[in-house]
Amino acid sequence: MNTNNSSFTSLRRFWSLCIYIYVTTRRYISILWIKINRYIDQPDRLFVPGRLNLGNAKHNSITPSPYHKVVIIGDGLAFGLGDTGVVVGSTAGVGPHISRSVKNDPRIRRPWKILNRGDANTTSTAWLPETAKGDNKSTTAGKHYNAVFCQANGIGQDADIVILMTGISDVIFASEMGLQTSNIMPEAADKRHPLRDLPYPQEEISRIVQNIAAIAKSLRDDGKRVCVVDIPTTIPGIPNIGRGILRRLNQQMRQVVNQLNEDLDSTLHTEIRRNKEQNPQQQTKQQQEGTRFKIQYISLGNNHTLQRQEYRSFDSIYFNRSGYKKLALDLYDEALRTMMISVEWDVWKGAFSQKKNNHCTFQENTVKMD
Repeated sequence: MNTNNSSFTSLRRFWSLCIYIYVTTRRYISILWIKINRYIDQPDRLFVPGRLNLGNAKHNSITPSPYHKVVIIGDGLAFGLGDTGVVVGSTAGVGPHISRSVKNDPRIRRPWKILNRGDANTTSTAWLPETAKGDNKSTTAGKHYNAVFCQANGIGQDADIVILMTGISDVIFASEMGLQTSNIMPEAADKRHPLRDLPYPQEEISRIVQNIAAIAKSLRDDGKRVCVVDIPTTIPGIPNIGRGILRRLNQQMRQVVNQLNEDLDSTLHTEIRRNKEQNPQQQTKQQQEGTRFKIQYISLGNNHTLQRQEYRSFDSIYFNRSGYKKLALDLYDEALRTMMISVEWDVWKGAFSQKKNNHCTFQENTVKMD
């Protein structure tokens, strides 16, 4: 009897090893294939901020891009890992499906480029801005954020909208390294009931969520509209990680996003009250700015349709082609369409104001000549 049990255990271990080798090998092949085709479809040199105008050799200048940008950043979810529908010269993930929705939407009048700069091998630490690294000694801290948003040829410098999808790789890394759940969620917060919507004190906020909040705040302060996507709560492919931890992460993520938006409202309210008597028009403008640049939060954890197995990839962690399409449609309907219309309205409003100012200047000059 013991011999049979031992043989069964050995067979089960061998089978688990085979599955692990298969999934790991396929994952790395998928990452390589996606990177090659993304480089073909979206090379950085074609999307640098503005373009050099060489019409006058003495006065070279940078002119604005003739299109708007949506830049997708984050880990494997943003990268599109698991997307089996990638063909030569195409991009994985939600990007192609968002582009298709934009082209078919009559309410979107201006050209848009959906650029994917997610990296499957990164965690939230790699996307930290320089100002939020603090005492983080990791060599990858801030590396990807700087490459996309800070360097001279970073394609995200003039991005209008940024979609932030990160956090899942942090959880996977902690699981693969055999780390305790306290490395993901503070012990006090881990004891809370995940379905009770109670606020977490600052000391119970996960480091993952703190990183995401720092990234979103930095992008918002840089004048970009930010959309934060949370973590899918049904991930059977991650061992030793229960749904309760993922639910707590999402609850905390929603909490910090709401707090950032409340802080923005409070700051703008203070400035409005200070300048109310001096310039009433500035009050209205600042109120509009506060509404326009609030961080949008998209919940995957409560999306039961995306939790179906038919939308999962080969590793049961990420999505397949159909899953990314469904996610893209939800993103577009819940947030992106409104954000894009807001960006376009700003352009039309600016062009109208400039035309009006030019007309007034022309009339003043005409009166002076008379």
